[in-house]
Amino acid sequence: MLSCFIGFAQNDYLILKDGTKVVGTVKNIHDSDVKFQPLNNEKNKKYKATELNEFYVKTKKEKTTGTYLSKPLPKKSKPVFLFCTVRGPLSFLTFSKSQMFSAAAPAGPGGMPMSFGAGSNKTDYYLLKEHGNLIHIGSDGLFKEAKEKRKQKLAALLEDAPDLVQELEKEVSFNKDVIIRYVKKYNQYKSGTF
Repeated sequence: MLSCFIGFAQNDYLILKDGTKVVGTVKNIHDSDVKFQPLNNEKNKKYKATELNEFYVKTKKEKTTGTYLSKPLPKKSKPVFLFCTVRGPLSFLTFSKSQMFSAAAPAGPGGMPMSFGAGSNKTDYYLLKEHGNLIHIGSDGLFKEAKEKRKQKLAALLEDAPDLVQELEKEVSFNKDVIIRYVKKYNQYKSGTF
């Protein structure tokens, strides 16, 4: 279970399913719920991933500060929280399902904190095109799937940027950093700054 204790966050907020922004402090993060203390309210409230579009948390570690989106994983119906590493028309997201992690811990793969206690810390990497479904692109270790299959998944998402697809076909290595680089290039292309 993804779990995070954060007692020192400031400027945090939630975006509810209806678009309402609630400002306060994130206290704990689990894979499918977050404990949150609204501003000027002494009581913490637990929000499920089904109730939120996203939340933002600011921590002492830059790599754990950011936006978490509520999305169902492929072939699952209930949403979980995924850390948004790159956000835009094409986003790069990570999900770490582990026993527990602390925002004060050293960062692990994908910028997610490393786990403590028994169990393993596996981080999965996903791509999300605007208004689309999550596409699993690999896991830490990095990638169990064949390189060509991962390239095909990314190329399909870049199909409206043919120059990037041609450039991608020439890539010799294909790891997380390469994928993030193409996600950023695609977002620049879509914004007209490429």
